[in-house]
Amino acid sequence: MIIDEQGRLDASNYTKYEVDGVNLSVFEAGDRANPTLVMFHGAPHNTQEFRFNIPALLDAGFHIVAADHLGAGDSDRPMEVDLYSGEKDYERAIALMDKMGLDQFYIDCGDRGSLPGWMIATRHPERVLGIISENVTHLNGFFTSGITQKRHSWYMWYFQFDVAKEALAADDWALARAFFDYHPDFQEFILQDWLRPNGLEASWLNWYRSTVHPDKHTHQATGADTEKRPQRARRTVTATSDDPISTSPMARSARPIGKASRRGRSLRPIRLPTRTVPAKPETPINRRSQASSIALTPVTCSRNGRR
Repeated sequence: MIIDEQGRLDASNYTKYEVDGVNLSVFEAGDRANPTLVMFHGAPHNTQEFRFNIPALLDAGFHIVAADHLGAGDSDRPMEVDLYSGEKDYERAIALMDKMGLDQFYIDCGDRGSLPGWMIATRHPERVLGIISENVTHLNGFFTSGITQKRHSWYMWYFQFDVAKEALAADDWALARAFFDYHPDFQEFILQDWLRPNGLEASWLNWYRSTVHPDKHTHQATGADTEKRPQRARRTVTATSDDPISTSPMARSARPIGKASRRGRSLRPIRLPTRTVPAKPETPINRRSQASSIALTPVTCSRNGRR
């Protein structure tokens, strides 16, 4: 069973893997002989955000792997802030791929999941058959951008302060509810992660505190860095959508200011298996899931799913 009676990804498909001293909850389904699609979810959320996509992707012939990030879903929620950085997400992701024996795979990633997705693609391009980045371009575009991006990313700096936790939770999470008034999964999934011990910090705040903290972040794109780490996988595409999730104020504020191409060349679409499985009319469609529209060949998407 892939989807349980409550409409969630069924618990029987999850396995705990110990990676770098912590336990990650990993969803896996489909025939391993088929092309593997590794899915990295955003924050604050967990792998349940893929519950509308995975059944159709399995029908289309994919082997699916999706891990709850550290702090999310049923993965561990340690107290150490530095364990939640984008670099640590990458290290755990590539270690998990090694542990599961996955040599080559496609990647679908968004939001927090874009960092391990892009890092694997740039540092191990021989392993990545293609990458779909839902809403975040290559990270050099974010970290080297000017004041406009920093204005859009005001909340990242606010989350550095201890008062952010208290403010978000006050008055029955009034500020947090206003933040996510556009998100259909806030009450059922996001808030439930936050209500667990160390939940808010582990599933959301600690990523910002470890990844974009002003005292810790000194990234500069240099020629040497570019030479050491190739900047593209074999075939890449950045897919976005005009659905309410990606066009919400918070999603717009997180959108990097920078070019999504390298040396003037446009990113090329990935070529996935051509079988298309349209969503059944009677199946509820998560608004975020409309961005991928199930048909992943080559990806140029609009809200109604037409290329």
